[in-house]
Amino acid sequence: MKSIKNIAIIGSGPISLFEAIYQRKLGHNVVVYDERDQIGGAWGNVKYNENVDVELGCHIWDVDKETYQFIERFIGDSLKTLPYSPKII
Repeated sequence: MKSIKNIAIIGSGPISLFEAIYQRKLGHNVVVYDERDQIGGAWGNVKYNENVDVELGCHIWDVDKETYQFIERFIGDSLKTLPYSPKII
């Protein structure tokens, strides 16, 4: 008989979210905690000096199509390619 675990993950960055998806696929109960009200960790935006759309991190996957395809297979869904738009302040 398979043992179901209750798993708490602190932080909602990319690695944490992939781990949460993986543990859920194994059948475990998962809850993700984050200090912010928006998931994504380094994928998020913040307000800085009256500039609203400052990125905390930049992750560009579609440059390496194998990585992009691996992530799509891992999460079992298609990713949407967004236009490359870093903002340097």
